[in-house]
Amino acid sequence: MFGNSKRFNVKFELADAVYDSDNPTKEINANTTYDPNLPYILIKINKKILNNSSMKQTKIENAKTVLHEFIHAYLYTIANNPIVGPTDIASLLNKKYPVGKEQHDFMYNNMIPTITKILTESRDFLTYPAGRIEVESLTVYTKKDQSTSEPWNWQHYFESISLEGLSEATSYKTDFQVGSDALNKLELYVKYGRTWLDKKN
Repeated sequence: MFGNSKRFNVKFELADAVYDSDNPTKEINANTTYDPNLPYILIKINKKILNNSSMKQTKIENAKTVLHEFIHAYLYTIANNPIVGPTDIASLLNKKYPVGKEQHDFMYNNMIPTITKILTESRDFLTYPAGRIEVESLTVYTKKDQSTSEPWNWQHYFESISLEGLSEATSYKTDFQVGSDALNKLELYVKYGRTWLDKKN
């Protein structure tokens, strides 16, 4: 992420449990922590997303989780060391880097196409042919009342899993309101992918 820099580092840690920094009773998939007293940014991954617990994700969802946390790490780095980003004076003076909760708004508004592209290019390495055949045979309802539907759409699937973890973003709350057709469609794509995409045969 930071090239050959010895100054900026990321450390991964597999933890038995990971909790939301704002709600220590809420268990989450992963968390990224910036501490100016440490020589690295710490990314904690919850082991439960890798095993057969109720939090288990597919391999491609785990890849998305790592991408999500890498973006946090990068944003923490440039927010606290702006010289890592644009280096001309105008950019340094005018650029406001997102911090804390603003990062999810930044991801929602700017990073979904990039995450989707990376997942699209990685699909055949992170899913199995049998699982892909299964999902490609599915119909996904685009309205809760099941009055309209579409055949499985990989672009929509990757966009859906890219949005996981961003439910507190301002635009997410507007675009995917509780009980809406949009949220129902997103949840169906996530559900179907999780059900089938790790199927080997």
